[in-house]
Amino acid sequence: MVLRKERAVVPVVSEAIRLGGDTSAGSMAEFAETALGWRLEDKQRELLTGCGKRVILNCTRQWGKSWMAAVALLFHAVHHAESLSIVAGPTLRQSAELLKKVKDLAWRMGLAARGDGINRQSVVLPNRSRIVAVPGNSPDGIRGFSGVTMLVIDEASMVRDEVYAAARPMLTQKDGSIWLLSTPKDEEGFYYREFTEGAEDWRRVVAPATECPRFKPEQLEAERASLGARLFAQEFLCEFVAAGDGLFDKAWFDDVFCEAARPLGLEW
Repeated sequence: MVLRKERAVVPVVSEAIRLGGDTSAGSMAEFAETALGWRLEDKQRELLTGCGKRVILNCTRQWGKSWMAAVALLFHAVHHAESLSIVAGPTLRQSAELLKKVKDLAWRMGLAARGDGINRQSVVLPNRSRIVAVPGNSPDGIRGFSGVTMLVIDEASMVRDEVYAAARPMLTQKDGSIWLLSTPKDEEGFYYREFTEGAEDWRRVVAPATECPRFKPEQLEAERASLGARLFAQEFLCEFVAAGDGLFDKAWFDDVFCEAARPLGLEW
């Protein structure tokens, strides 16, 4: 992704809406490249084309996942007047960083963005669409919103299951969209389960460093040598790895103890 620092060549709101007039997610790529003045990489364009309502992005570090989510949030807010989008991350600082990217993109479009007067980390657009950033470290911090039309959970592999369980019901009233973004971590948690075992209607996009033109082979080899094979696979190759450096993996351990727990002479 290449992002020019000056305002986009189409800074007028009405023109930006015309360019993205098709409110389907399939025009997000055009929205990013024309209305915002970006040049997308192939995998980024793939993500922003035909997203659907549920998206799981599993990507390498420093790929630009937060910028992609910021595009999706702004696109949604522009095309759905009076909508409410929620951004959550492991901490308020992380979700606020994503919200700042939305503000930066709104500025590039010439959109006047202000706070909502209620939430400290929030954006309201001229069409009264709201985007609110909340901490994702506790279920209590994410409750209290209703009629949410889009939910983005950043660094989802580090967000607790209870937070995800508290957030999902907010989408039911409006049949809202959901994006889960992360670099993978352990073979546990809602992000891992949704990516590996979740419903078929999830759109799963994998973006390893080996498919990103900004990473040079020598850089990746240096990172592999420094981090070791296990952490390199997790941070740069989008692979879920078993927690810790134990001798046995979790699946083997579960099988052994499940077998040992069976009453003698009984079939399960």
